Amino acid sequence: MVVLKFYQTTKKINKKILLVIPCYTGEIHDEVRKAIDNLIIPDWYELEEKVLIRTMVHVARNYAIKLALDWWFDYLLFCDDDNAPEKDALKLLLEADKDIIGWIIRWRSVPHKLCIFDREPDKDGFRKYVQFQRMPIVPDDVFEIANTWTGFILYKRAVLEKMREFYDKHPFEFKVAHYVQFINWSRCELEKAFPKFLPIFKYEKDGSIKIIHSPVSEDILFHERAKYQWFKIFAHKKVCLKHYDTNGDFYSVDDEEDVDDCNDGL
Repeated sequence: MVVLKFYQTTKKINKKILLVIPCYTGEIHDEVRKAIDNLIIPDWYELEEKVLIRTMVHVARNYAIKLALDWWFDYLLFCDDDNAPEKDALKLLLEADKDIIGWIIRWRSVPHKLCIFDREPDKDGFRKYVQFQRMPIVPDDVFEIANTWTGFILYKRAVLEKMREFYDKHPFEFKVAHYVQFINWSRCELEKAFPKFLPIFKYEKDGSIKIIHSPVSEDILFHERAKYQWFKIFAHKKVCLKHYDTNGDFYSVDDEEDVDDCNDGL
């Protein structure tokens, strides 16, 4: 009589993370380089880095998705070349276990608001984002947001597969919004309804203000599209990055003295 014994291996396969830094010049800020090198990589994970140079940012991000899928990575992590993460940033994002989860950081330019957004109910057919000025008071470290940029953000493979398939391999794109017009709106009121970097204003003699067109950034559009595919976007309040400028100065989440209360939303 032959007795067959079956053994189940206890070896655990590491999950793979592709870190992509879109950097047109190839010159990554020294402090950002040090921060990335010091990132804590949790057990059972491995990290591989790729810097994409001399490439438009939306092209680089689409190519990063292709690389992550073709090379069978479990996660895609974007980090901008001027954003310095704390050493536990990646560890915290992984522990949160969300499809899309990112950072909190301040704009380099005045009014130095946080790069995370809430959403107000649609009004007159327009979608209105509200940009956080200060850290929101929330019960948990991980909380859902309406949108964010891709300065330091982690995507699960399922997101990449769905987005690349549904949007014809180009989920990151720059788009131009439809023509809209506002009557008797002040500049401050307009800036509350739209981000300063989006609209192109035209002031008419009759006092009306027209937005001729609005080029939406590739990451904001990507996340809008992801929500249409039923993905949710989260931020981690303990993942706070320093945002460096060309002079070597940086802005942190704790810096509030330059926040402008007039420009309260998008």
